Amino acid sequence: MPDRMNRIEEPRGPGAVLPPGLLCAEVVEESLTALGRWNLGHYIQAGDHVTRSRFRRLHAAVIESLRARRLDAILTHVDRIAEERFEDSFSLVELQTAFNVLEEALWRRVLTECDAEEIPDYLGRVSTVLGAGRDRLSRRYVQLIRGNEHRTPQARALFAGTQGGQEVGHV
Repeated sequence: MPDRMNRIEEPRGPGAVLPPGLLCAEVVEESLTALGRWNLGHYIQAGDHVTRSRFRRLHAAVIESLRARRLDAILTHVDRIAEERFEDSFSLVELQTAFNVLEEALWRRVLTECDAEEIPDYLGRVSTVLGAGRDRLSRRYVQLIRGNEHRTPQARALFAGTQGGQEVGHV
C-alpha cells in the first residue's frame, strides 16, 4: 500500500516524455528571479550562487519524480532540506515561496510548450510532485519545531509572514 501512495498516476493522453522546457536551465533562472522579488532574508543572505544551486537540486528532484512517476526523489530531497533549513532558521514561508516560484516557472513551460490536450496532465503531474513536497515540508517543520521547543522559544517566528511580521494563520 505505501508504494501506491508514492506513485504518480500514469498520463492519460499523449506525451509520455517530458517537454524539453521542463528540463531547461531557464526554469531555475526564472525561479531565482521570481524569488528575488519576494525579498526573503535568508535567500538574500545566501546570495544568488547558493540559491541557484539550491534551485537546481530542487528542480532535479522534481524532474526525477516526474520521470519515474514516483514521489521518492522529491520526498527524500524535502526531508534533507527541511532539516538543513530548520537549522539555519529559515521560515516555512520562505521555503514554501521557493517551491511556489519553481512551480510557476514549470507551469509557464507547460502552457507554452505542450499541446492543449497535454496541458491538464502535465500541470497535474507538476502540481502533484510539488504539492507532495510542500506537504512533506510543512509536516517535517512541525515535527522539528515540536522536537526542538527548548531551542526555539519563539517557534511561531518560523511561520511568520514576510509582511511586517504578520503571522500566517492570523486574520
